[in-house]
Amino acid sequence: MAHLLKLAACLAAICLAAPASSQWLWVDAGPPLATLDNAFVCDVDTVNDLFYVGGGNTVSGMGLDQVPLFCYNGQRWDTVGWFGSMVNAAVLYHDTLVVGGAFERVQGQAVKYIACYVGGAWHPYGDFTYGTDGCDIYSLRVIEDTLYAVGLFRNADGMYCNGLAKRVGGHWEPVGPAPQFAWAPLVYDIAKFQGKLVVSGSLSIPEDSICDVMQLVDGVWRPVGDNFMCGGFDMGGKLAVYKGELYLGCQSYYSSSTPGQGIMRWDGIQWRALGTPGLGLQVEPYVNGYPAQVKTLKVYGDLLYISGWFASVDLMPSMGVAIWDGQNYCIPDCGPHILAHPWWSTNVAVYHDSLYLSSIWGTGLTRYASTDILHQCSTLGIAGHGPAPEPLRAAWSPSEGLVLHGLSDGLHQVQVFDAQGRLVLDARAHSASGRSEAITLQGEGAALYMVVLDHERAVQFVRLE
Repeated sequence: MAHLLKLAACLAAICLAAPASSQWLWVDAGPPLATLDNAFVCDVDTVNDLFYVGGGNTVSGMGLDQVPLFCYNGQRWDTVGWFGSMVNAAVLYHDTLVVGGAFERVQGQAVKYIACYVGGAWHPYGDFTYGTDGCDIYSLRVIEDTLYAVGLFRNADGMYCNGLAKRVGGHWEPVGPAPQFAWAPLVYDIAKFQGKLVVSGSLSIPEDSICDVMQLVDGVWRPVGDNFMCGGFDMGGKLAVYKGELYLGCQSYYSSSTPGQGIMRWDGIQWRALGTPGLGLQVEPYVNGYPAQVKTLKVYGDLLYISGWFASVDLMPSMGVAIWDGQNYCIPDCGPHILAHPWWSTNVAVYHDSLYLSSIWGTGLTRYASTDILHQCSTLGIAGHGPAPEPLRAAWSPSEGLVLHGLSDGLHQVQVFDAQGRLVLDARAHSASGRSEAITLQGEGAALYMVVLDHERAVQFVRLE
């Protein structure tokens, strides 16, 4: 607790030191119950133009089913149902609303873990079991007209699925051979990338090696990348396919051989950090010893929306939300009220051009009062006035070392990071005629490095001997 209070004071000081906004831009979004302390954004139904929000805490005096599921049509909030516990996911599948979570009752009836809304009433949508303990469905995804459910369960409709099932006709069945994870199946999300199904979570394979991101290759579950997410406190989380790459929101550290802190991307060959290695998402500015955790990744339009447990993005204060355009971060103003609106955010959504954010610390559902942030972020990467700089290129040879091309004449600050995000060189280099002087770099052969020039431009190279 002392650490959290110290951190909160530090974050408040950072936000107060930032340029003041003309007004506090995060406002209450207005679900109809003041006692709804822990709202959870479920999903946006783009077909029927509806916005679903689940309640995280029970509401006193409402009987056995105390957790509401709300529906918003842009003007009015309605209660769709009351559940015995948290609703984690809501999707529209074949024109039917399907929800999943940890509940065992809906509207007073014994409907467990997954339900569908048909004819104005809730009905069971499968029989999920985990043995003597309760289940929890973490995510529902519709991929190429197939509905997938992932979470904490062993069996679905009597078939051994081990945390991953798909809907076929009127029942659930395994996805290929059921993954034989050595530990309890904690599967948090599923996506399809480059023709392969990918799952993430807290996983291990029978040989007792740990890999928290796996893909289905020729009917066999295999790790996505070598020596990646290899144990410790690392954990795979939400997935998103964005601009031709697979994004992973997770709990990860640079110190555990991952290229990103809390989030990274996979192009089919290698995992990479977002932006400059060593910066990005941080629980405390300039500190990478605590794990930033991404809870949600969602693509709306041409932007990727990120929410989770972090308070700094590229050293800019954040309420646990960031927007990524493929090259740069855009951060909504945290304002001077970060203590009243904490940075532990659980979910984010865009509905009717407004940004919504939910938190686990008593702030419920908030909305960014200005839509300017969406416009500002949508213009990231568009060239400004003047010609664009020449592409930055890196050339490496054992005899000469590292040479950078595409520079303006003069002195430049050169930083080199290894694949784990560690700074291995911080020096100045002189350039003439668009070419830098040779830069001496000690390192491993056949290893990937990232060069950051003047804290702005970046390029990768492989050191070959």
